Amino acid sequence: YQGGTWKQNKFEFTTREFGRYTLAADTIPPEVKALVINRKDLKFRISDSGSGIKDFRMEVDGQWVLMHYDYKTKLIWSELKEGSQSFKGPLKLIVKDLVGNEKVYTTQIQ
Repeated sequence: YQGGTWKQNKFEFTTREFGRYTLAADTIPPEVKALVINRKDLKFRISDSGSGIKDFRMEVDGQWVLMHYDYKTKLIWSELKEGSQSFKGPLKLIVKDLVGNEKVYTTQIQ
């Protein structure tokens, strides 16, 4: 993914590498697959077939949750710290790709 902008019927981008480039539209949002959702652990596989993952945000009961990310395995996961309250309530995961497509995953943790 290189990125760029349309200006007066031309697509402009900056690069330091020579080569052949292809102009393609990315209109498909990222994919989210829940692997583990319980009061102690949250684990998801996130991927994007187009431009790639830009960022993600996890909230449980309206509170931000720190998530670890392994780019190679496409896994994000949380670890409940010792002494912390368990995960409970509405869960919301927002995943965005590099061109702004967004996938929102929601569920309820009992």
